[in-house]
Amino acid sequence: MQSENAAAAGTPQLPPSLQADHRDFVQALSGPAGPELVDIQVLHLLTKFGLLVYEHAWRLSLISKGDRSTLFTRHILDSLNPISLFDRPPASVLDVGSGAGFPGIPLAAVWPSATVTLLERRERKAGFLERAVRELGLRNAKVIPSRLENLASGSLSQAGSQSQARSDSARPDSRQPGFQSVFIRALGSLPRILGSLDPVCAPGARWVYFLGAGSPAEEILSGLGPLGQGAEVARGKFGGQLLHGRLNERG
Repeated sequence: MQSENAAAAGTPQLPPSLQADHRDFVQALSGPAGPELVDIQVLHLLTKFGLLVYEHAWRLSLISKGDRSTLFTRHILDSLNPISLFDRPPASVLDVGSGAGFPGIPLAAVWPSATVTLLERRERKAGFLERAVRELGLRNAKVIPSRLENLASGSLSQAGSQSQARSDSARPDSRQPGFQSVFIRALGSLPRILGSLDPVCAPGARWVYFLGAGSPAEEILSGLGPLGQGAEVARGKFGGQLLHGRLNERG
């Protein structure tokens, strides 16, 4: 990526409360970990996405009030941490409980060859995700306004016809191999989520769980039982802690 000053030139106008955090964000992406991931066009996409989240954060409760001034480093940069776990982008990605679009939308921006599905049960947040995907021009991202359990059972919630059509096209069926990777961020009950993934994922699909600051990694891992077989804790591309593993192989 070009220098920080060059990268900042031409980016969307930022409110004063975001400027310092955005500088830190650009600096991190300009450092040793970032240049091979993000070019100027992608940086502009991520910046525009951050502004969309900022503008709608209060009305839709997308992020906490205290996180608004650090959304670029706390949420968008953190969303890119799993990249260090992959030699190449997976063909298909499922972001479970996408919420404000973390980590799915940043991953879709830096992995244009991956098809990224954003699963969000809350209608207003799913609507925000659809708007973000549309305004950012992310042709490789899709939104499913439903629960994981409904996706797994094939019984998707009835939303608008346009959303439902996108949901149907994104859900793997008997002719499709299923999602190759799954990302889980800021959601509880990891054992329940992992236990629901098998019907929609390819055999041996990879899963990545974001460990928040101070999360008891070993306690979470031990609580997975057989679901956590082979899982391990890893350091992310930009310093975050991740728990990752593979779903059981199916015959």
